[in-house]
Amino acid sequence: MALHKDTFKAVQDMLKLATYYQWIDELEGEGPKLPRSILPTITERRSVVNAVENAVSQLPDIQQSIVRQMYMSLESDYLLAYQVYTALQIHANTYTKYKQRAFMRLAAALLPANISECQKVVSEI
Repeated sequence: MALHKDTFKAVQDMLKLATYYQWIDELEGEGPKLPRSILPTITERRSVVNAVENAVSQLPDIQQSIVRQMYMSLESDYLLAYQVYTALQIHANTYTKYKQRAFMRLAAALLPANISECQKVVSEI
């Protein structure tokens, strides 16, 4: 069963949002202050990060590795899929199958409550 492209995009946005919020929280206190009018409160940001971290931590190890390397690392914008599946020593088709399954599980865990907030914030980034 294939995942709908809008659902895939929503999960991908949620992972990017959590990574962005985590990065903001790590920079808190360093350098110039970020405008509060566009950012949710620290509590709201941490709840998003915790929800994503909990959902990802419940995935099987190989799926966790794919999601963390491709979408939740600081280098994720510069990684290509073949670099990830080569590092994990799996075939491209296997990588695609595991990524599909991971995103289906993440969609079930994350999207019902947070899809509109996620899409709104990611569009502002």
